[in-house]
Amino acid sequence: SSLALHDYIHRMVPERTMTMPMPMTNILSGGAHANRGMDIQDFLAIPVSAKSYTEALTMVNDVRLAASQLSEERKLPVLLADEGGLSPGFTDPTSALDLMVDSFKAAGYVPGKDLVIALDIAASEFYVDGCYKMARQGKTLTGSEMVSFVVGLAEAYPIVSIEDPLEQDDWPQWQYLMKKLPNCQILGDDLFVTNSKRIGMGITQNAANSALIKINQNGTLSGTIEAMRAAWAGGFSTVVSARSGETEDSFIADLAVATGAGQIKIGSTRNSDRLSKYNQLLRIEESGGLPYEGAKALAGAASPIAV
Repeated sequence: SSLALHDYIHRMVPERTMTMPMPMTNILSGGAHANRGMDIQDFLAIPVSAKSYTEALTMVNDVRLAASQLSEERKLPVLLADEGGLSPGFTDPTSALDLMVDSFKAAGYVPGKDLVIALDIAASEFYVDGCYKMARQGKTLTGSEMVSFVVGLAEAYPIVSIEDPLEQDDWPQWQYLMKKLPNCQILGDDLFVTNSKRIGMGITQNAANSALIKINQNGTLSGTIEAMRAAWAGGFSTVVSARSGETEDSFIADLAVATGAGQIKIGSTRNSDRLSKYNQLLRIEESGGLPYEGAKALAGAASPIAV
């Protein structure tokens, strides 16, 4: 008998309940993904009011379309970044955040209630000589100033998840940010590199509450699952993620379902290398009656506040 891939992977994590993950979808891009058009690498939409994966995908696709239409109306460039996000190239992140909120509204949704924002700051990319050099904004910030900058954004917009807000070895500032934003999902990618030892350090030091999971970072499936187990043991949420240079292989869709990871970050709803994974999740949902994880998958008990 032939097993579905997610059923096969699930045998490695029998203690987990298989679920459909909530998507975190790239809408606007800067950083290394878009030729440094903006300091912050990604602005993503999370469809927190969706009751199923299919509904979630519809919502993020509506937002992606609305963002594209608004960009055209406002004579902004509609260049595609390498994960399919739009690259408007704003100098100030608040302009991008305003466009995100406007896109939610234009798509017919309530910001902070139906959809919320996730940031991937990728701070290690602009950490130079002990400072955060945000070239587009013309700012150089110390670690504590970087924390204040991030907290300011989170307080002004419906942001519930922040990935790599600080450099990967700036542990004291990660701890400081966790104290300042206890209700936010603080997500480590460069911080943890899907490594169970580093995730263990993050748990011990209370430096984050969520781990990004990239199978290519770890190198093996068993090692990746070990990293996920380390995260769950510490009460962390997990976000299975694609990478920049992707193929049409849809393995990570099955991985997210099999492990009950709760969240998945694929890229935008554009380009075949991204769509293959979104579509695989649709097929799994159609085939299986699996529960949908939804907003409860977020770490930090982020209770979204309407703006």
